[in-house]
Amino acid sequence: MASKEEILGQFQLYNINPTSDVIEKCLSLCVSYNIESEELVDQWVAYTSSNLRGEAPTVEHLEKMERKEYQKNKDQVAAKLPSHKDRSPYVVSTHQSSTSKLDAPSTPKSNQTPSSRIQTPIQSKNLANEFKDTISSPGSQVANYSKRVNALAVQCSYGNKETTFKSKPLLPTIKMVFDGGLKANQTFLYEIIGKKGKSLNNMAEDLIVAIRDKYKLGVPNEAENDEEVSNIYAGRIVSDSDGKLNNQSVLLELTQIHMGRTIQLNLSKVDKYSLFPGQVVVVKGDYTKQYKRKKPLLVVQEIFADTDFTLPSEPPLIIEAYIKAPPITSELPSLNFI
Repeated sequence: MASKEEILGQFQLYNINPTSDVIEKCLSLCVSYNIESEELVDQWVAYTSSNLRGEAPTVEHLEKMERKEYQKNKDQVAAKLPSHKDRSPYVVSTHQSSTSKLDAPSTPKSNQTPSSRIQTPIQSKNLANEFKDTISSPGSQVANYSKRVNALAVQCSYGNKETTFKSKPLLPTIKMVFDGGLKANQTFLYEIIGKKGKSLNNMAEDLIVAIRDKYKLGVPNEAENDEEVSNIYAGRIVSDSDGKLNNQSVLLELTQIHMGRTIQLNLSKVDKYSLFPGQVVVVKGDYTKQYKRKKPLLVVQEIFADTDFTLPSEPPLIIEAYIKAPPITSELPSLNFI
């Protein structure tokens, strides 16, 4: 039985907030035609999309839908129902073809199943008896597995078993850890492009500072417009085309301060150079505007690309590491690499 709450909930699924009069009318339709609230709302959505261009429900629109859909169907069903008073004992089927023009009595038909459709039932086979000797499903655990005595024990080790880690003894042990499962981003190796670009920009800025300190260069220009005030520029080498990098397609992609703006490089005045896509460089040259071209042009005089990094001092301690990948057993041939 439909209710006002169900009707309102069904309308809200389509982002429709009907009035109380509309809900009363819908409830009356559900009771009169013995239909559910979901069916009524679906019928209204289809009706208003086809006839009213998606208008909101009103009492007048619901009455039109009732006359067109429900009352029409009810009259058709009533016309098809047979009359018990005038029914002839010789007529079994009341269905007549729409193309028939004469009301001829039909021949009584038997309710028995035709002999052509009688089938001999196939005797069912007991598969359990046929495969009794070949199929087995143990109802309990294997005896060897249940009697094991080395559960949660180290099966294989290599090297010194007693060492120190952060001034504390470390012995090979097995610990049950539950992290709650991997997240969706970790499962599909999802990587946010913004974070990746920020990481690349941070590495480029560190290299630019190291190159600038080595050659005693000034601070690269950080102006955001085309009126440049310095002849030193820094960034990454990129290609202007999809093919291989050549002297006509070399672009300099500036850092995040310039919002990744690119400048075309003219290398005609450079005697020797070796560049590759993604290389971080600091260039010195003359910046010129090109009103007929989309990208500005930089006539390069010098390219600075190499730098010296001071390696960290090596600690005097011996570095030891434990690598564990359970579950493993000593019987597996994959441990022979030790």
